[in-house]
Amino acid sequence: MFDQAGIDAKILESRILSEWKDIAGDFLFREASPESVRDGVLTLRVGNTVLGGQLKLLEDEITGRINRYLGKETVSRIRVRVGPVSLK
Repeated sequence: MFDQAGIDAKILESRILSEWKDIAGDFLFREASPESVRDGVLTLRVGNTVLGGQLKLLEDEITGRINRYLGKETVSRIRVRVGPVSLK
């Protein structure tokens, strides 16, 4: 038996990674790259701690934007890591 709900969640999570530019907008796309989505937690890599702190303050806005884009509550929290940002 397949767990359809689990499969659907994995599809939505993979869409965040593959469609990040469309979801994030220009600024966020340039400044933060998604690393993973697990159990509703999106891990973003940012170039510095100041930006990481700002993104945490905007967490509700960012998760809301992602969930509206996907049409389903997929991301409930953001985790921020500092390091080189990959533009994909």
